[in-house]
Amino acid sequence: MSPDNPLYGIEKEGMEGLLTYYDNKNQKIRKKIKAEKSSYLTLFEEVYQSIRNNKPYPVTREQIIAQLNILEQ
Repeated sequence: MSPDNPLYGIEKEGMEGLLTYYDNKNQKIRKKIKAEKSSYLTLFEEVYQSIRNNKPYPVTREQIIAQLNILEQ
């Protein structure tokens, strides 16, 4: 599918993410999360702007480390 296609970057119905967490009563909560329209092209543009034009990257080092810690658990 071409990035020019209006459906590019939209997940199909039934492809929601599943968020699982525990609330303050230690109850397991599961929620389906619909993905927002997105594209890796946006990410590549952000990387380019950060490297070539010294623009701040939209994800901080601390956020990346926090995500890695979650994945390692």
